[in-house]
Order: sequence, then structure tokens, then C-alpha cells
Amino acid sequence: MIRFRWLGALLDGIGRSDWRVPLVGAWAVFLLFPLWKTGWLNDDLYNSSLPGLCIYQNCSPVDDALSEINGWTFKVARINPLIHILKDASFWLLRDLFWYKTTVIALVLLNLFVFYRLLKRLGASPDLAALCCFLAATFIQFRLFPDPVLAFNGLLQWLFLGTILSLGAFHRYLTGGRFRWLALSVLLYLLTALTYEMTYLFWVLHAGIFLTTRGRWIRAAALVPFVAVAVLLTLASMWLRTLPGYAPQGYAVSLDARVVSETILKQIVAAWPVSYAGLTTSLVSPHVFTWKTVGAHLPTLAFGFATAALLITAVVRRGTGEQPRWGGLLILGLLLAVLPAPLIGVARRYQLELQYGIGHLPVYIEYFGVALLFTCGVGYLAARVRPGGVTAKILVGVVSLFFAAIAVVHCETNGRVVAVLRQPYFTPRREIEEVLDRGRLLEGVPADSTLVVDPFPWDYDGGKFFYCYHTGTRLKDVVPSRESEAVQLTSFPTRLKGAEEPDALRVRYAAPGTANGWAVAGKLHHLQAAANGVVSESEISQLRLAVRRGWHMGPDRPFVLHAVYVSSTSAETPRSVTIGPEEMRRAALTKNWTVYDVKLPVPYVEGESLWLEFNPPAPVVAQANATLSAPSTRP
Repeated sequence: MIRFRWLGALLDGIGRSDWRVPLVGAWAVFLLFPLWKTGWLNDDLYNSSLPGLCIYQNCSPVDDALSEINGWTFKVARINPLIHILKDASFWLLRDLFWYKTTVIALVLLNLFVFYRLLKRLGASPDLAALCCFLAATFIQFRLFPDPVLAFNGLLQWLFLGTILSLGAFHRYLTGGRFRWLALSVLLYLLTALTYEMTYLFWVLHAGIFLTTRGRWIRAAALVPFVAVAVLLTLASMWLRTLPGYAPQGYAVSLDARVVSETILKQIVAAWPVSYAGLTTSLVSPHVFTWKTVGAHLPTLAFGFATAALLITAVVRRGTGEQPRWGGLLILGLLLAVLPAPLIGVARRYQLELQYGIGHLPVYIEYFGVALLFTCGVGYLAARVRPGGVTAKILVGVVSLFFAAIAVVHCETNGRVVAVLRQPYFTPRREIEEVLDRGRLLEGVPADSTLVVDPFPWDYDGGKFFYCYHTGTRLKDVVPSRESEAVQLTSFPTRLKGAEEPDALRVRYAAPGTANGWAVAGKLHHLQAAANGVVSESEISQLRLAVRRGWHMGPDRPFVLHAVYVSSTSAETPRSVTIGPEEMRRAALTKNWTVYDVKLPVPYVEGESLWLEFNPPAPVVAQANATLSAPSTRP
């Protein structure tokens, strides 16, 4: 009997709880799950090496933030100090990629929740508000472009959170009259405005809330501080542009009416469903609208259809009851869908970059506005059918299938974007960081050393910071072996002649993201580069070798290291050197790597000639053993 009482109490509690919140949350996590399979992207490539920047520049994150604030304020005339504080705090605290991505997903869920609460406060029924949040999650599209969900440390999620909380506090003031709610609303608006200039126009959102709230005119003066913040910050930015040090760096304003209008339209259109797949010719666009796509995403179709049908059915049943305040909801949806675009439209940089289907970062906020407009359309239709009738059932079925189909297309394109971005932003960077951190590939690198490395995208701007971060020491320089860094390569000595040269190391990677990957680091004695900057010859010693191993492999998989030795005096003919793992000392063992210290039978080897042969035949192993048993030529 006691069991049944506990069960009854549990079921009663579930019945009274708001089941819509976990349902929409589960749907959002389901759609955003591929985010965990992406790496550091866009500006995050550089910013993720913030700890290394602090090592290299011997500064703290606070020092870096102050320097960034000073530069962006007086050289670019952008008054956005909080964006730099947010950036430095994010990348200093969230150094692990998994927790970084988890935080972004959590912020999206928080946005959905506060938006749900705001819509209910503005008069929407719980079912209508939940449907809107369901659509907002469905409309999120990943892009091969600076994307507000894939990168940028949750910037737009924080901005939207501040905006919605400010609107909610403002509505509380208008309906209750307590001054503390107005003060909180103005403070939140000011914080968002000092983070990103796009929000300057968001005082219009507050005006929309004001115009659709009953009994508002007795508190008309409440709009003054919002307008004042926007006007003062705009005037200050215009004044900064007159100072001698101003250099817009791509953020110059262009007021050509035709170009501005077209750019604004591109930004607005990018938030509408299927815009990326339907309007662009990117790598992920071809063959999206096919039955094969539907077959590949049957769980998405089923989950989306069931969730949409459940929410729309509830909206239809409420259609004959108390009607939402459609005017306020429509105005809010329209403003959220349009207001983020005008300041994007006047920037010369975005006039050149944006295409139809591709929008800049504020497109994230526009998703919520477009979702609210679609929701109002569904609510309008639901109010004109009889609950339980054939027309109502057709409406629920057709609209639910339509939204589920949009989810399928977005899941397909989002998955394709993630697949393209996995190489090399997720893997092999994940494996390289593992071998540097836990494998200690560069352990003991002296301070002020110079590294010559095989380049990856994250080395282009922040190679020094990336390796300072993962070695824990201040390096003199990091030189990627590539065309744009060719001039750096000529500064190394041509030959080692009896005396130790300044510390320099050669670091090579071979397919580190695959099962046959390996990496090697060694002290550099000689370097020769082709005219285009690609390293053609190097002499290295004191080798540390990292070899990939899978979870099903033992710590020492069979392989042989092949290299070539060329005497510096040319007295000897070049000869091959082969060494097996049995003749190396294991230095570290990680999930994916075994790291060895290699004892060379010669003074050095030609670094560019190194290669690993996996699962070598017996004669090759015998040759490796014979090489090591021969007398060493080391002086």
C-alpha cells in the first residue's frame, strides 16, 4: 500500500510539473549533439591559446584584456570592453574543449528557458511558448563561416540572455511599478551594449514591450535611459573615429543605400529555415533535398514530428480559450528577426562577405524572432479550427510534418558542416595536444628555443602561443614550414661545426589523426629550405618519437623507424638507419600514443627522411637489429 502511495505521489508530481521544459530541452540537445564533435574554430583557433600568449608576453589575462580594450577603443573606435573580458575569462577558465562545447550548449538551453518564461509573461500560453522554443532550436543552422554556435565562446548566447532578462525586468516594472526592476533592466541593457554594438538598437525592443503593455503611459519616461545609452555610445564611437590613431581595419562604414539594403536583407534571410542549404553553393549544399536524406535521419523525423504534434495539438485545444496577446508577440518576433541586421548592413566588411543564406553572428538572435513569427502563424490557424475535428487533425499533421522536415534538412547540413570541420580542427589537433601534454613530446624544451614545425591552421596566427601553452615555457619563435614564413627559415646555421648552436628543434607530424600517425621532435643542427619556404633538408639528433596506437593495440606496436645519415664532411656515402621499438626507451604512454626516446647509432639523421614502417617483415627487423649492433660512428 505504501508503494502505491509513493507511486501515486510521483505520478501526481509529474502531472503538475511543466513537462514542456525537459521535452524541448531534450530536443535541443539532440539537435546540438554534433557540436561536441567540433574543435576550436574561427577566432577560437587563436583565442584558445590564451594561456600561451600570457606565457610568451609575460602578462596576465587581465593585462591582455586591458591591452585589447585600449586597442579596439582608440584604434578601431569600437566601444566593446566587456567582449574582451568575456573572451579572456572564457578561454582562461574553459581550457578543455569538451567543457567549452558543453558550456555553449548549456547557454543555448538557458536561452530557450528564459525565452520561454518571457513569452509566458507576455501572454503566450505555455504550449505556444514551448512550440516557439522548439522551433528556435530547430532553426539553428551550422555554417562554414563564422558561426555563433560553433565558435565565439558563447558571445551571442550571453548577449541574448542579457537582452531577454532586461526585457523581462522592464515588463515587470511596467506592470508592477517597482523602480528596482527598471534599474536592473537598464543595467543589463548597458552591459549588452558595452559588449557588442549590435545591441545599440535593442532599445527598440524595450519600446515594443512598452507599446504592448497596458497602462504604460504613466511610465513613459522609463524609455529615456535606454535611448540615452544608445545615443551616448553612438556619439562616443563617432568621436573616436575622428582621433589621429583611428584605423577601422575592415569595420569602416559604407552608407551606399543599395548595398546597405541588400546586406541587411542577406542578414535577415540567413535566419530563415533551410536558407543555408537552399541559397548557397557550399560544399554541404548538394543533394540535401532527397529521400536518401530522410532515410538517414528517421530518428530526427520521428522525434521532431512527435514533439511538434504534441505541442501543436495542445495549442489547438487551447485555441477556444483565452487568446494570447498577439500584437505584443508579433511585434517582438518581428523586431528580433530584423533589429540585429541594420548595423551589420552598414559595415563595409560584411557588405563584401555576406551572401544569401550566410549571415554574421547576430543571426543567432534572429532565429528566435523567426521562430516566434512562425509560432504566431500556427497560433492564428489553431484559433480557427475546431479541436478534435478533421481540419484540426490535418493542421496538426501537416504542420508537424513540415517542421520535422525542416529539422531533417538542418540535421543533414549541420552534420555535413561538422564533417568538413573535423579535419583538422577537431582531429588531429586533439591528438597533437594529447601527445604534447600527456605524451610530453617537447618535454624539457629550453626557454627561448625556436621550433620549426609542420603547420596547421591554428599555427597561422598563434603558433608561438600554441606551443608556449603546451610546453609551459616561453619560446623565442615558432616557424611553420610553409610559404608565408619562408624568410624566417634562412636564419639557421648551415652546418654544425664543433660548437653547440642556439637551441632549435624540428617538429614533424605524419598523419597524427590516423591509426598510422606518428610525430618526432629533435635538436636541429642544420636546415635548408626551398625557395618557397618548405623545408627540404634538416639534421636532427636527440630524437623523441611518438607513435599512434589504438585502444585495441598494446603499448608497443611493431614498427621500424627508417632514416638516412649523411656525413657532414661527405667522406661517407649516405646510409640508411633502421631502429625498432625494442631498441628505444619508452618515455610516456597515453590513450593514443606511445612516446620513445630514440638512441641513434649515428651523430644525427636527416630529419626530412624519417618515416615509419608498421608491421615490418622479419628481414627489415633483422636489418634494424644489425644496424644497432654495428659500431657507432658517434664522436
